[in-house]
Amino acid sequence: MIVDNYPISDGTMIVKISGEISGIKSIDAIHEKLNSAMDSDRVYLDLSEVDFTGSVFINILINFSKKHKERLGKFYILNPSSVATDILDIMNLDKVLNIIHSSRDN
Repeated sequence: MIVDNYPISDGTMIVKISGEISGIKSIDAIHEKLNSAMDSDRVYLDLSEVDFTGSVFINILINFSKKHKERLGKFYILNPSSVATDILDIMNLDKVLNIIHSSRDN
């Protein structure tokens, strides 16, 4: 798994995750990158290259979304892979998280 932050102008941060999200090292790396993006006005979490994820990652998403919203920030899930989309849909998170599917939303 690879996770990187890409700052964009105007207080926007893209956090991109690639590969399989599993194990404590993966979760710790994601948690660290999201926390470092907390002060950004807008955070886009790019899940377009995620191959696998589990419930601990979902918990991180929900917690980050709540904390970021408390700071009046905006948080978006960007282009989730089919694996990520299936999990988000099954857990009805498409109702509580801002999810952008660029091929369908543009």
